Formats: sequence, structure tokens, C-alpha cells
Amino acid sequence: MRRYTQSIALLVLAGVLIPVPGILGRSLSAEAQEINAEADLESLRKDAITGSPQSQFRLGTAYAEGRLIEKDDAEAVAWFRKSAEQGLPEAQNALAWMYYKGEGVEENLAEAADWFRKSADQGRAEAQYLLGEMYSTALGVPLDHAAALDWYRKAGEQGYVEAQLHLAWLYSAGKGVTQDAAESVKWYRRAAEQGNAEAQFRMGQIYSNGMGVTKDEAEGVKWFRMSADQGSPEGQAGLGWMYYKGRGVPQDAVMGYMLFILSGEGGVEGALDMLPTMAASMTPEQVAEAESRAAECQSKNQPDKSPEAESGR
Repeated sequence: MRRYTQSIALLVLAGVLIPVPGILGRSLSAEAQEINAEADLESLRKDAITGSPQSQFRLGTAYAEGRLIEKDDAEAVAWFRKSAEQGLPEAQNALAWMYYKGEGVEENLAEAADWFRKSADQGRAEAQYLLGEMYSTALGVPLDHAAALDWYRKAGEQGYVEAQLHLAWLYSAGKGVTQDAAESVKWYRRAAEQGNAEAQFRMGQIYSNGMGVTKDEAEGVKWFRMSADQGSPEGQAGLGWMYYKGRGVPQDAVMGYMLFILSGEGGVEGALDMLPTMAASMTPEQVAEAESRAAECQSKNQPDKSPEAESGR
């Protein structure tokens, strides 16, 4: 649904909380049990034909993903529908997806919203979140920020991270709700404590700039580090800025420069543009050391494509 370009451009210093993207891709395999053999598939088909909603959902998943059977979206829709009409919430969610994407069936956003609602009404967090997305963007339903907030909250209370991120942003921006920094922090914290690197980066911003909390740069560094340790380019940029400026951590220009290289190579817009400014206050030896460290980090994160590694696969 929504997509936003993420840019650092002194994001940490400015303390700007940018919107998070809608997450719309996922694998059905995470919910359907693995089908590992032809015998499993044949048994599954028999159970589906006799009316088992779970088997119908799993068979639909096999057709949707082309696992041990030729991919056939129309057949997937047919089996998802059989299961969904029996009330299986994961099948209702899957059928909604097919209508939303127009796979195996003509695209129909209103029909997608209807099936998402059926699944959401049974308490399925993903469907609640996606229905919130549809209300917030007027896709298949009228624009309704209050309804979007309600569905986001239901999903967020169940621990659905994407919903928690959206709630945090809505309260930060005051979009459809009264702006409330404390409520924004609450939802970012919930997502961050689940290990979400994006939310950890936001918590770093929040504490390093005192946004809805007492300013605590050391706490900001802690959250930036947690995000960076997961390979988040935004987290690397945030942590790099703190090291470069000596905020909440002993000043270390080499570490800061290195982290900005990594974040820029990771796609954070503006990070590489900062390097000449940073280098101006460093010695050539420091810059060379930072570049060497960055190259070493990047090489460690590259898959081993040596002949020895390839032959061992």
C-alpha cells in the first residue's frame, strides 16, 4: 500500500520521525504446515475434498506457492474460498490477499476488504492491521482515520509489530488523532522490545532528542546500537552520528565515519554525502582506518562464494 523513501539527512540531529512503510508481502508457508512429499500432497488433497478447512487452506497455499505442484493462482483461490466460507480466519486472510493483488481472480479491493474484515473480526492480527491500512488509504473502503486507528490498535495490542509502528507514527504526526508524544513512545517501545530494528532506531531518535521523554543521549545510543547490531542502515547512521559528535558515548570520529559508510552503502540517502564534512575534521590516517574497518565489516557480511564454499553446498 504505502511506501516511503527513508532519508537520514541529519535525521538524528533534527529529530524527525518519518513514516513507516506498509508491509504487504508475506509468505503463506509461515502458517501452512510444510508439504514435503508427493504422498503428503495426495493425502492433503483427499482431506480437502472431504471438507477439512485446514487442509483446503494448505492445499490452496501449495497452489499459490507452486510447492510440489504447478503454481495455479485460480486453483489456490478456489481452495482458499472453500476454507474461508467455512470460517477459517487464515483462509479468509489469504483470499483477501488474492483479491487485493488480483492473483487468480480479478482485482477487487472492496471484496478484499470484506474478507479481511471477516478474518479481523475473528481476531486475526494481520487482517486487523491490513484493514487499518485500507481505511487509512481509502482502498476498497471509505477513508476513515478513526476506523483505521481502531483496527491498528486491535492488532497492536496483540503484538503485531507493523501495527505498533503505525500507531506510533500516527500519534507522533497527529494524523487522525490528537498528537501525543507519550503515546507514540509507548508504541515504538513495544515494537522495539520485540526486536524490531526500525522501532529501535526510532527509540534512539526519541531519547537522543528528548521527544516525549526526558532527553537521555546514553539511552539513545543504546537503542541505536541495538538497531545497528541487526544491520539496520538507519541504526548505523544514528549510532555513527552519536559517535562522531560524542553524544552519549565517548567521541570516536573513526567509528562514526565507518558507520556512516555502512549506512550509506546500505541505502540511507544522504549518509555518504556527510562523509566529506566528517572527513574535514579528521586526519587522513583516521579516514583510512575508518574505510578499512568498513571494508572489513562489509566483507564479513558477504556470502562466501569461494570455490571451496560452493563445492561444500
